[in-house]
Amino acid sequence: MAARAGFTSQGNLAYKIYLDPARMIPEAKIAELARLDRPNIICPRDVLLDKQNTAIGFSMNRVDGLELCRLFNTVFLRSNNITPELLLKLVENMQETTQFIHDRGFLVVDGNELNYLVDQQDYSLPYFIDVNSYQTPAFPASAINVLFQDPQAKHFSRLSDWYSFGIVICKLFVGIHPFRGSHPNYKKRDVLQRMKDHVSIFNAESSVPAAARDFSYIPSAYYDWLVNMFEKGERVPPPHVAGLLKVVQVTAEFVQSSGNVAFKLLRKYDQDILRHKAVHGKHIVLTKEALHIDHDCHRLRQFSGEVVFSPKSAMPLLLNRREKDGILEISEMGGTVLDLQLKTERPPMALNNRIYSFYQGDLTEIVIHEMNGRPIASVANVWKIMPKSSMLFDGLIYQTVLGKSYLVIPYQEANKGYCAMQRIPELDDYKIVDGKHENHVCMLIGVKDGLYHRLILRFDARYQQYDLRVVEDIEYPQINFVSLENGIAVSLDEHATIEVFSNAPGTSKVKQIDDPAVRGDMLLSKDGANVLCYSGKKLYSLKMV
Repeated sequence: MAARAGFTSQGNLAYKIYLDPARMIPEAKIAELARLDRPNIICPRDVLLDKQNTAIGFSMNRVDGLELCRLFNTVFLRSNNITPELLLKLVENMQETTQFIHDRGFLVVDGNELNYLVDQQDYSLPYFIDVNSYQTPAFPASAINVLFQDPQAKHFSRLSDWYSFGIVICKLFVGIHPFRGSHPNYKKRDVLQRMKDHVSIFNAESSVPAAARDFSYIPSAYYDWLVNMFEKGERVPPPHVAGLLKVVQVTAEFVQSSGNVAFKLLRKYDQDILRHKAVHGKHIVLTKEALHIDHDCHRLRQFSGEVVFSPKSAMPLLLNRREKDGILEISEMGGTVLDLQLKTERPPMALNNRIYSFYQGDLTEIVIHEMNGRPIASVANVWKIMPKSSMLFDGLIYQTVLGKSYLVIPYQEANKGYCAMQRIPELDDYKIVDGKHENHVCMLIGVKDGLYHRLILRFDARYQQYDLRVVEDIEYPQINFVSLENGIAVSLDEHATIEVFSNAPGTSKVKQIDDPAVRGDMLLSKDGANVLCYSGKKLYSLKMV
């Protein structure tokens, strides 16, 4: 599937350039869309002309938003302390903006989740993008994803818009399309037929992936509206009042051992674990109000940064991006700030006890030294990256330049920092929405033809050669894996199936483990060559037996 358009940006403006000028939307439609004068609706602004005065694209306001589908993932919600109440506020803002669009005489039509971004400050402000495909009074809609199209509608209308909206908010509240999961009378790919037959995840005989969230995440009035629409075929606008929100906290315990896996409780904390990482044998656990380093507890309310350690004394250092000026701040636990302060556009990454910041096309590697017992930060390397075409994920950067895909992966060898910049043509057909890299394994979530796919790449020692395995049509966009120091990778999918495989390219063996002791809400972590997992307040070791 060839790319239809390329994107670039400069300053506060972004530019969409059509590779085929015949696909350019009419200037009259751009003029109509100007009536959607709301800051979170990103409309076309000015027409772009080539040297022959042919219209080849348009400009629009640039926003630094996050793909809405990232919020379907419970791991992401927990790690960023996105509460059910915050999700509800986002949904209400999406509903209000959709109503504004209708009141101006327009229809969204293709209301799938890829046509929204979310502000990354508090996750409650939605941005409506790809507005050029909307239906206006003079121009029909130019796109529709059938997985969001009302099967009862003979033509597009406000009610068909609300049907698409219902699918999106169901995925926000629960994490899954309302006609996915499984049902004894349908096969996995019978989604469109189930939409026609009104057999949704709310059907008594349906089941959902283990990683999906409980229906109690849906406020009561929205729950009734979704059930009536998807199960009974009713078509009415969404409720004006969300109703009660009473999330049920699942308290089921792990089975300590079974025929295939064994768990051992390592430690219980006083609050739910948001993140865990082991660095040089030290366990870092982040909860909502505290940072735990081994058995030391530091009360840091809603700390969202990273932790590294000085090389000799193993002094913990906190990494933060100051919101007021975008400065990367490296500080001791007592509050003393290290002298090195750099601008960074995103929160810093901490990989193998090294620090990486990203600013205006510079990927900067920072290392910690010690002098007279005090930590000192210094710049070790700077690599140039395309600043406006990059997405920062966990341990890697994804770049797309006029439809061509690249992975940028910082790594260490013999205590020296390197950065691989590898062209990956197999990714060109996908829209990449999430990713993680760890010890020669990259796992990405890509969207193609409206479906999510899990893309697993394994690289050699210098990140020059790789292989790719694609898990097609996954129901839940989850990345949950670790790559151990012994060369073994372990992943957990949305159905609570464990996969064990080598991190070396060229090996084909994949061992799958299905076991009732394994739960979908487990989050994998590691300590060297040991697999760990956490759920709720408890941290466990996990062994395959």
